[in-house]
Amino acid sequence: MAKVLVTGGAGFIGSHLVDLLLHDGREVRVLDDLSSGKIDNLPLDNPKLEFMQGSIEDCNCVETACINVSDVVHLAALVSVPVSIQQPAKSASINLLGFLNVLNQLRSQDFKGRFIYASSSAVYGGEQRTAQPLREVDAPGQLLSPYAVDKYANELYANLYADLFGLSTLGFRFFNVYGPRQDPSSDYSGVISIFMDRTSRGEQIGIYGDGEQVRDFVYVGDLVKMLRQGIASSYQGVLNIGTGTAISINRLAELMKIVYDRDAPVVHLPARAGDILYSCADIKMLQNILGDKPETSLNEGLCKLKEWLS
Repeated sequence: MAKVLVTGGAGFIGSHLVDLLLHDGREVRVLDDLSSGKIDNLPLDNPKLEFMQGSIEDCNCVETACINVSDVVHLAALVSVPVSIQQPAKSASINLLGFLNVLNQLRSQDFKGRFIYASSSAVYGGEQRTAQPLREVDAPGQLLSPYAVDKYANELYANLYADLFGLSTLGFRFFNVYGPRQDPSSDYSGVISIFMDRTSRGEQIGIYGDGEQVRDFVYVGDLVKMLRQGIASSYQGVLNIGTGTAISINRLAELMKIVYDRDAPVVHLPARAGDILYSCADIKMLQNILGDKPETSLNEGLCKLKEWLS
């Protein structure tokens, strides 16, 4: 099998995808600047893995990374909504211009494979909605952050390059991903890893706003299987990756206490700019197109993460 390029492959999600592809017998090239990814996440002793340290902002680096690859999975990004609000130019440089660097190199190299990329549930926006799962056609909503704007622009450019230049593109709108290798001390970490870390220590859990924000948490092992199936499919467009099950942040904090069988004090902090009130995926299209869906329940996933953290 020909080589797959995974940008951001040393990161939380990317490294799990790399493991899965290597297990399938694929050759994998990783491009990562290690700004948030960790080299220890990668099995560097595997002869089928090639690691390149570099940024998607560097056109020369991207050009080299794209040579002689059959498929590309683009996961490199600045994924923090708060950081994107504080530094919108930095967010655009990485999330939009970096994305275009990859697309342009694939176009110039007459790339004929699959281009799979990470979009985000942030493209659905944050206006008050009825509690209904979000369908692919519901985007864009009222975008609340530079990160959301960048991700929606990614979708527009991917569709445009498909129409103009014949690239085969598929974007996945990630909902809230969690699992092993998510660093609770990182500014880019998700709420589950942070809550689990603090509950395990008996420390205070901080909840922004009233805690009634609703989220759809998808286990990283399930998500990367969907990415692998996306490579094998011919579908072009965007698909949600979530579970279709909603839970409030307050309820999540209660689950942590059950998982660890200990109390952890909760304090409510001021609501954050860019924080979305309702986010739950409609996964009918995912099931129809790929014939599969995430299977790991939240309770099962939390137990797996607890085991990894201990």
